[in-house]
Amino acid sequence: MKIRLRQTILLFFSSLFLTTCGTNASDADRLFVADLIPHHILGVKLINEASIRSSDVRLKKLVFDMSSYHHRELHDLETWATDWKIVLNRTFPGSLTSQELDDLRALSDLDYDVKWLKLMIKHHEGAIEIANRLLAESSNPRTTSMALRVKKTQSIEIHSMRELLWALCDFVDSPTVSAD
Repeated sequence: MKIRLRQTILLFFSSLFLTTCGTNASDADRLFVADLIPHHILGVKLINEASIRSSDVRLKKLVFDMSSYHHRELHDLETWATDWKIVLNRTFPGSLTSQELDDLRALSDLDYDVKWLKLMIKHHEGAIEIANRLLAESSNPRTTSMALRVKKTQSIEIHSMRELLWALCDFVDSPTVSAD
């Protein structure tokens, strides 16, 4: 419990430091923020929907784990967007089409879970693209620190989602036993 409290306090103060220390934003920093805010907003919407609609307990746990860091990062990103007067992008790496979202919402149960995982993997791959682009073009310690966290976290989650997708698809593709 004490360790968890110390970690929370450390995260709070490091977040406070990262959002209040002044540095100029490069074009790469601005693009990172302009892409990552709508990216995270979409991610939060998908996570919130899956927390209610998913039928698989493993996916529900994964979704729960995913939800925590999005809000922290969004706070920092929104602070930078305000400070740097950034207009958010409407499309970004990892964005999903209206048709993809409508198709997802039309599904239920296992079909929903499988489609959600496929779309969220695509979405996470976009976050890694956004992070890699920033890391190649910026030396801002605040944005590069976040980009490294995004890349690491989203890579780990892609691995977890692929494992779960494989398990679900293996179940889906298994021969069914007749009820007769």
